[in-house]
Amino acid sequence: MNNWNRLKSFTLLASFLASSFIQAAESKPIRGHHTESMVVTDVSWVQPGKPFWVALRFEMDPHWHTYWLNPGDSGSVTTIKWHLPKGFEAGPIQWPYPVRMPVPPLLNYGYEGEVYLLTQITPSASLPVGTTQTLSAQADWLICKETCIPERATHSFQIAVKSEAPASDPTWAAPIKLTLGRLPKSLPKEYEFRVVDHSESLEVILSQKGPGRALPKGLQFFPKQDSWIENAVDPAVKVSSQQITLTFKRPAARPAQMSSKLDGVLVTGLADLPAVEVGTQVVVGPKKAFVNTAVPKASASEMLKMIFFALIGGLILNLMPCVFPIISIKILGFVSQAGGDKKKIRHHGLAFSAGVLISFWVLAASLVVVREAGMQLGWGFQLQSPLFLAFLATLFFILGMNLLGTFEIGTRLMGVGSGLKAQSELSQSFLTGVLATLVATPCTAPFMGAALGFALLHGALASFLIFSGLAIGMCVPYLLLSFYPSLISFLPRPGMWMETFKQLLSFPLFLTVIWLLWVFGLQTGMDGVIYLLCAFLVICFAVWLSRKGPKNFRTALIWLSILLAVALVYQGSNQQAVLSEARPTSGNDRANWKKFSRAAVDEARKTGAPVFIDFTAAWCVTCQVNKRVAFSSSEVKAQFEKKGVILFEADWTARDAVIAEELAKLNRSGVPVYVLYTPGAADSAAQLLPEILTPDILLSYLKTLPDREKAS
Repeated sequence: MNNWNRLKSFTLLASFLASSFIQAAESKPIRGHHTESMVVTDVSWVQPGKPFWVALRFEMDPHWHTYWLNPGDSGSVTTIKWHLPKGFEAGPIQWPYPVRMPVPPLLNYGYEGEVYLLTQITPSASLPVGTTQTLSAQADWLICKETCIPERATHSFQIAVKSEAPASDPTWAAPIKLTLGRLPKSLPKEYEFRVVDHSESLEVILSQKGPGRALPKGLQFFPKQDSWIENAVDPAVKVSSQQITLTFKRPAARPAQMSSKLDGVLVTGLADLPAVEVGTQVVVGPKKAFVNTAVPKASASEMLKMIFFALIGGLILNLMPCVFPIISIKILGFVSQAGGDKKKIRHHGLAFSAGVLISFWVLAASLVVVREAGMQLGWGFQLQSPLFLAFLATLFFILGMNLLGTFEIGTRLMGVGSGLKAQSELSQSFLTGVLATLVATPCTAPFMGAALGFALLHGALASFLIFSGLAIGMCVPYLLLSFYPSLISFLPRPGMWMETFKQLLSFPLFLTVIWLLWVFGLQTGMDGVIYLLCAFLVICFAVWLSRKGPKNFRTALIWLSILLAVALVYQGSNQQAVLSEARPTSGNDRANWKKFSRAAVDEARKTGAPVFIDFTAAWCVTCQVNKRVAFSSSEVKAQFEKKGVILFEADWTARDAVIAEELAKLNRSGVPVYVLYTPGAADSAAQLLPEILTPDILLSYLKTLPDREKAS
């Protein structure tokens, strides 16, 4: 037993003495803001002329990341500057394949957790044996979460030179070997790689030449050069028995001169061949629009959260100025029904809600269909059509005249007046719901922006559920009034005042007509407005005719007048758009605002100044209110000047695919959207301000920025 103890003691002593002579070749770890870095090797000593691996090892805090050789939409590539003994040579960084890191609305390529960036170093063949060599490396990298922090560290380590073959380092040889397994390999001869450029889309094709290795089921492509694809947009995937095609969206803004060759890495998901290096000359094909049928997955909790946001947004929508004229009329209708048959009142509330719900479904279906066809549309898209604006302005003009008592519309669209007449008046409640939805679309209430952006990003089912939530939220007050008529007792009792109030409600409608004419004029110019005003004149003439002359002659003239009015409306809506010449849309208050383009914003951000973008439209009432209330404040203007903020206006009054695409990147589908980029922050750190602004809200954001003098 004593001999056994002596043997164990001798073995431990020998191991200790051996370890004291064979020390791991590594630098001391250096702790940065959110990264611990060090340099390690896979050998315990080196042999003259024999290459060995050295790794820059990062261990990052949870949820922080660094970047691949192509960082993606933002970020910066890691660099290593070596200081080596005479005769040593260092190769380029060998990059393990990256992972996709969504930072909405952007997508980056890089690494999280622990990563080893490898460099092969070859010592001099005449290196003297028995010496100790010192190697040093200066590493620069960017570590990011919501914000990005530049890091720098200088690492040095010593390594012995021996004549015998190096022993594997007991600590670092294994993780370096695993990293070598993550380096992309050459494309096997069984495969063929091709790239076809269709101007608006890019096809990346992996084909199987013949029998042999099967095609990988999952395939990701990481381009080594930027500006080839929209990183944040998932590719459309088409799989056949012998070919996989990934179709990517091309960026709208890209360099005029690009290389004709595209290099990249295909991540296969195969255990024995996880990644392959590819590169080929790009073939130019016929122009094709990018259409992606892939729908991002959303968790049940995310979906429920957005449906709740939609409900709240729909409820608040009733308070927005666009909806006021119609909602007031509906409430007046409830007052007129007070004391009536409770069952019929409920039917009217349900008919109104059905009109709202079905209209929202039609809007959702329209948006899904046109987006599947490759077009970029968003909330309020129909108001980008001059023809629809002309129709809406004409309809409101007729309804205003009806409320004044100039004439009575046969179906009594607005749902006010005497009594309940069963089916005919149920239709008017339904149509009032449709009209309320039409006039709600220029407005974006709080909570709506995130919900709508989520709906259009996540496909048909999400759109259906979230638009249903908006509709139900908008209907809740009227359903409560119709199912609990006792609540109507809090409103004034029916009486002669209702006729006066009904006539008074015509003036908000006429005010809406004036606003619609202004938007229409921005899209079509003054000639278009003149045509539309002439149509209004013909409508007035038709109303006057309805009370004059023999019946048959009068009817014929009325129909001729209506046809002429329709022709004038159509002609006016087809006038040439002049919106681009009308910018900025807010007069002298926006003299310091620049016209939005992604290239201009990128250039402005390079100056180190804060950048503010106003995504707006003339038909967006909330936008116009914010301009008058918040942006016109002298204190806000002074803070913009003091902080040196560069201001951009992205005017979406007329259809603009570039602006629609930028909104999609921000997970928004309508306006207003307000974006603030602080100096030095990554694109992923863009701040989205609330939809409804006051001077105090704007100032609370601006006062966090450094003053112009301090920033410079």
